[in-house]
Amino acid sequence: MALLAACAASSIAFASDSRPVPLAERIQGAEVVVVATPVSVDPSWRENAFGDRLIVSRYMLQVHETLKGRAAQAMSLDLDGGTLDGFTL
Repeated sequence: MALLAACAASSIAFASDSRPVPLAERIQGAEVVVVATPVSVDPSWRENAFGDRLIVSRYMLQVHETLKGRAAQAMSLDLDGGTLDGFTL
């Protein structure tokens, strides 16, 4: 399964006024856009600026095609959420 990763934005991005940001706008604002396949995922506990504990999953990606930005064979993408220690967020 290949995916399109606009690395400056998560899979669902919202503007400050809570409206969803269209994909074209996220791509325009991204530094790197690739077509890639996730090869592994590593969830970990992190703490945000408010002291909340969150699960953040780091996906290692095998890059098939670089659409924007500097080409790389592999890269990582951190996304909020995942399952760790019996908890799913």
